Amino acid sequence: MLRQLDSSLWVDEVSFSLFGVNFGNRMTCIQLSDNSFWIHSPTKFKQTTYEKIKAKGKIKYLITPNRVHNLFVMDWKSQAADALLLAPANTKKIHEDLTFEETPEEKIAELFDGEITCIPINGIPMLKEYAFIHHPSKTLILTDIAFNFGSDSRGWSTFFLRLYGAYNKFGPSISIRAIIKDKVILSASLNKIISHDFDRIIVSHGDIVENNGKKMFKDAFNKYL
Repeated sequence: MLRQLDSSLWVDEVSFSLFGVNFGNRMTCIQLSDNSFWIHSPTKFKQTTYEKIKAKGKIKYLITPNRVHNLFVMDWKSQAADALLLAPANTKKIHEDLTFEETPEEKIAELFDGEITCIPINGIPMLKEYAFIHHPSKTLILTDIAFNFGSDSRGWSTFFLRLYGAYNKFGPSISIRAIIKDKVILSASLNKIISHDFDRIIVSHGDIVENNGKKMFKDAFNKYL
């Protein structure tokens, strides 16, 4: 269901289970100043959601924000044929069936007319994630670099999230920390993020941080800053 967070910001939240745990999944939709839409990490295609977005404006960008969050993007592309599909470089090496143009870092910075800043999170080549900051709503948009699960899980889910290092906190999971290859380069990327003004943080998995997001981000990644 499409849920509005700000005057030009919506999310679509759906169930997504892995290893018997409902991680959930979230698509972020931003309406740009020309009324077109920027879609981050598309969820499973639903005609009703597509029609609601289409009624507000044309889909201009479809974003696959890292090398693994692209399960449903081609279903959306088949409906929004004119949309520019952006993905991290080298994505095709692991997803040869996807048909899109990989986007070099130097090109990303030129897009979105200054309304959205894209910051490549370097130092984790296996993930190759991009962070985005929507300036009008002061929102940081992350994908897998950080989760934000509360304490409301039960049974197996609680056990798994504790094991995963993602229980009742905002921050990177154990699996993300394990694939960091260059902490110096990662630090530079994280510091670029915190140089911007943001308060809200949208994550793909877990709860949205509505307030005090910059402090929470600094605290969560303090050892890498």
